[in-house]
Amino acid sequence: MKKLSTALILLLWGVVLNAQSYPRQYASLPQINRTFSVAIHIVVDSLGNTGIEQADIQDAINNTNQLFAPVGADFELCSLDTLPNYRYDTLSRQREFIEIQSKFHQAHRINIYLVSLISDPFIPDDWGFTTPGGINLYNTGAIVIEKEFLNRALPHELGHFFGLLNTYENGNELADGSNCATAGDRICDTAADPYREGTPPESGINEECIFIREVEDANGDQYMPDVCNAMSRYFREGCSVDFSHEQLKRMAENYLNGPKLMW
Repeated sequence: MKKLSTALILLLWGVVLNAQSYPRQYASLPQINRTFSVAIHIVVDSLGNTGIEQADIQDAINNTNQLFAPVGADFELCSLDTLPNYRYDTLSRQREFIEIQSKFHQAHRINIYLVSLISDPFIPDDWGFTTPGGINLYNTGAIVIEKEFLNRALPHELGHFFGLLNTYENGNELADGSNCATAGDRICDTAADPYREGTPPESGINEECIFIREVEDANGDQYMPDVCNAMSRYFREGCSVDFSHEQLKRMAENYLNGPKLMW
């Protein structure tokens, strides 16, 4: 009985220590301490249907808020409207993107357009795109996301909005990360990522959310990317996502050191 009591005490003490270590690991991060207003624009399809429920939108925002909490940033649904012109429901970044911003952009809001399909011959199977660093723009800049992928894509596209690159950017980071400062996403606490545009997001991920493809770098070393990083392009149902410490730091600094702080 005494041994059982001792084991129980140790177990409870471990839980307490883990609970305390979580906020401690983010203690050095700069704090934004701001709630950002989000304007959601849903484009209807040819039958006038939105194709997404407000509850699903709110769930995606709530999940994203948890990821940004370590830097004191959260997002609040400020307005939600529908765009009746179904021509925009299949949207091209070369044409309609500029047009919808000029017509529907709300200043001092993060404008997010939800569509059924993004049409881009250069980047097939894309779930969204963003004005890079758009958090420091006030009269332009927006995010476009396919409705089907909102929950997975929202933190990813907001990462771009706050100035992050994809983990596979430039495509030449070595598997051991030795050139991490100048290749990939130029953040050294994210794993090197061999993903290539157009590859199905679920490709090479098993049910335990582990990368199982064999891909070698220029030195013959095997890549082991973090498929759960929010700025990767991997996706499998049930796999959670997160930002690294340095990604959070960079997003906060990009905003705090920006030209204006009037959101």
